[in-house]
Amino acid sequence: MVLDAKLTNDPNQIIMIFKEKGSGLGLEFSEVSRVVTEFFTNKNTVLRLVLSKDVVNKSKRKGSVTLYQFYINMKLEERLVHLVWKSDKEIVHLKEEEKVTVFANKPPKDKLPLDQYIIHAYLLKQKQKEEAALKAKANKQKEKDNKYKKEVLAAVFGEQFKAETLKKDDDPTKAITLKKRPDYTVPKDKWKLGNELKELQKKFPHDRCLQRMIQEEFKSNQLFQYPEEYDIFDKALEHSLKKNFTAGPKDMNDRTQNWKVPNFENESRVISEFNKKDM
Repeated sequence: MVLDAKLTNDPNQIIMIFKEKGSGLGLEFSEVSRVVTEFFTNKNTVLRLVLSKDVVNKSKRKGSVTLYQFYINMKLEERLVHLVWKSDKEIVHLKEEEKVTVFANKPPKDKLPLDQYIIHAYLLKQKQKEEAALKAKANKQKEKDNKYKKEVLAAVFGEQFKAETLKKDDDPTKAITLKKRPDYTVPKDKWKLGNELKELQKKFPHDRCLQRMIQEEFKSNQLFQYPEEYDIFDKALEHSLKKNFTAGPKDMNDRTQNWKVPNFENESRVISEFNKKDM
């Protein structure tokens, strides 16, 4: 657009030119005013700037910079010709949700010139779109994973898996309702049977058979039955093996060299005393 032999991107000046010189074109003034105003909105202006950078511009060097830097590098005439000029004198105060760093790695400011603000607003919107897309993708993957977990848990636990009790974002493992199981971390009662027999003796004090059972249960030489899942480390026996067992003959063909057999008499006595104390 030309005004006094100069270019302009000001919609008010363009509308004024039409009012003065475009009356013979047969166009409604209100419609022209609406179209021109819409064309030079901040949203459409920054979209033309993106188009100029990514499509119109053919220089890889010029197009490799950020959108704002590309705008700064443009001459004033180029901005006017591409219809992307905005005033740097008009100041826009940012809303609280707009104070986000989106370009140039600079902290957000409370106010920006209009030409910077339109780019800031565009990049902020693009950033929000990308974050929303990533969040939607993550949620979709989470739903897929949860569906697979539910299928696996249902196959493993059967009726003990109650999928209908789950809410939307609950972990599928929360729907597992296991039957009450014994606490295997609690050590077994060594004298459980003996104590139960003594309780019976209170009720039947003259029962001779019950008395013999109690005597047998609490006799001094009774061996403690260790659970099979625990291995017993016998320090005395281990020491005897290390002390008395030699490495054997160096020459395996030499029949005159024999293995030294350990003597377990002292160790057996220690083990026997230990077992008695453990009753």
